[in-house]
This record gives sequence, C-alpha cells and structure tokens, in this order.
Amino acid sequence: MKSQFINIKAIGTWAGRALASIFMLVSTQVKADVIITPAEMGKGISADRAFPSPQQSYTPIGDIVLKEQGTRDFAFTDRYWRSLVLTAPAGWEFKPGAGKIQTSAPSDFRVTDIKVTAQTITLRFCVRTTEFIDELIVSGIEVKAMSGIINPGTAHIYRSSENPGNALVSHIVSTRHPLGLGGTSFAGLSLRPGKVQKLIFAQKPQATAEGKELDGATEVQTVDQFGNFSVEGLPANLKVKLKLTGNADELSGAKVMDIGTTAGNGKVVFQGLSIRDSGMKKLVATAASFTFAVTNDFLIYDPGLEVPATGVDADYMCIK
Repeated sequence: MKSQFINIKAIGTWAGRALASIFMLVSTQVKADVIITPAEMGKGISADRAFPSPQQSYTPIGDIVLKEQGTRDFAFTDRYWRSLVLTAPAGWEFKPGAGKIQTSAPSDFRVTDIKVTAQTITLRFCVRTTEFIDELIVSGIEVKAMSGIINPGTAHIYRSSENPGNALVSHIVSTRHPLGLGGTSFAGLSLRPGKVQKLIFAQKPQATAEGKELDGATEVQTVDQFGNFSVEGLPANLKVKLKLTGNADELSGAKVMDIGTTAGNGKVVFQGLSIRDSGMKKLVATAASFTFAVTNDFLIYDPGLEVPATGVDADYMCIK
C-alpha cells in the first residue's frame, strides 16, 4: 500500500506540473505585447521634396506592421468599432487619402478601415474573436516635410495622448511630444540636404586697415535651395573665384580655390587677402552653374586717418 501511495503521489505531482505548464502556455498566448515594426523609408528624404520647393512631392515610407504575440493583444471589441489614431510629427504631413490596411489570414479582425488626412491616420476595426495571432499591416502611407530647413534628430509618427483613439492595444505608448519623442515610433522621419544650388559666405571679413591681410576668416560654402550645407551634385573639381564689387584690382592674394568634392568638399577658406584702398567694400564669390554670394559691407580704413570703434560691427560703420 505504501508503494501505491507513493505512485499516486508521484502521478499527482506530475499532473500538477503538467497543468501548471499548460496554464502558463495558454496565459502566454492569451496576452503579451504587440510588436511594432516601423516603416523604414522615411529617413533621409531629400529636402528638395519639401514644401515650398518647386520639386515638392510626397514620399512613400513603406509598411507599418503591428503584430500580436498573444491572442488578446488587440482587445476584444465584439461588434463595436474601435479606432487607433496615428499622428504626423510637427513639420510633416501625410498625403490625404493615401494608404490601405490589411490583416493576416485567418484573423480575429472582422472588418477594418483606414482614413488618412494631412495630420492623422485613423485605423478602425472590430475584433470579434481572440483565437489567432493577428497581424495588421498599414501600407501606402506618404509624407512630406513642410519646410526644407533641416533640424537635428529624427521625428516620429506616433500615437498622441491628446488624440489616441479608443482601441485597447497592448504595448503602444502614447506621447504629447510634438515630434513623437518618448512614445512608440511607427516611422522615423528626417531630411537630408538637397542638391547644391548656391554659394554662401559662412564667414566674412571684418574691418581691416588698407593693404593688410583681412581680419576674420573668409569662408565660402555650397548649400541647397534652403541654405542647408550640401555636396549633393557637387562635381569633383569646381573653382570658386572672389572679387570685389567695383574695381577688382584692389583685391590682392589667392582669389581662386577648388570647392569640389576632391578638394574643399563644399567648404573653402580664403587666406592672405588684402585690399589696397579704403572704403566700404563687398566681396562676391562665383562658381559655374551656382548662384553667386555677396557679403555685407565691411570697412577698409586708412590707419593714419581713422580707426574703427572697438566692438562696433563693420557692416554699420560710416566713413567721414
């Protein structure tokens, strides 16, 4: 009898462990976290596609995928519609009407719907059962930046705390940050510089005595149409020439530099420049195919007759 009792106890222990294992397995399948796979094609969009560029256009960003790990990660809704609202980050907009929604098969979703405006993507659905591991795929979304001026960092399509919709979906974090920071990212969005279109003076000369090397750096850069530093489309070699407005013979020194990608790579600093005659001066930088750049006025003075006031911007000095 003792051995029978032991066998029964062993069987009971085994059965208990088996039931516990089954319970843990079922619990894991019932509820876990939705895995979000963000769209991947929204980073590094050319600034030339931004508003108000003549080449402005929307850019497809790829698929956003929401996948359950447990069968109840998308909460049961019975016959009622529920909505999940995704918001465009500040400075970006969606292409209205573009986008579609689809589900894996078989699916607990009985009906789904999508509405895309300039600022939001509204996903609507009914979850009538909780039998399957479901996948929700949002495709065809297109975006456009509302300014071509590049800001550091990445913005994100996000679920706003102020307009999240009423769907219960596990593991999605809402945020109030206008760039989507701190919340679940459904897509990262960022710009890269557009094609080079013009030159700028990144640094310009300061008041200098006539015949002396110009004070302050004289730096020229290549930029896109929005003023972002760029080497996009810049040839391997490209000469930048400096001259003065008016009499070019007054300017002495190395007045030509190579700003191409194999030389200055979009940036050149002119050194050893001097101007012979006193007065208010302007420098002009030119390069083939690109818009030229002009400095503000700066002062060249006769040290024997006049000395500029300390701390006064040369652009606003007057000569007696």
